[in-house]
Amino acid sequence: MNIEQLKAALMPTLTKIVLKDGTELYAHRPKLCDLDKCTTAKATLIYCITDETGYHVFSDGEESGKIDINEIDTVVANEIYSKALELWVESSPQDEAEKK
Repeated sequence: MNIEQLKAALMPTLTKIVLKDGTELYAHRPKLCDLDKCTTAKATLIYCITDETGYHVFSDGEESGKIDINEIDTVVANEIYSKALELWVESSPQDEAEKK
């Protein structure tokens, strides 16, 4: 068994989300270690929204190289959050494999 291959298969999958203005971000379901933290829209955006490389783009406060979540428009935040929540109810190939 290749442990690195298994590890990669078990990681949350990045899914491209496109905002109304055409901006592209990526969302993933939370990792198990972050699940308990994703109880609010703000926390979910911090832990589940990334760029195309998987780098988290939001922080709670000033952090170099990230956007302060407290400074973004609430309507835009809700749009991103809604798209992230859709992933929580969608099946992925990993989910389908687990059912078999």
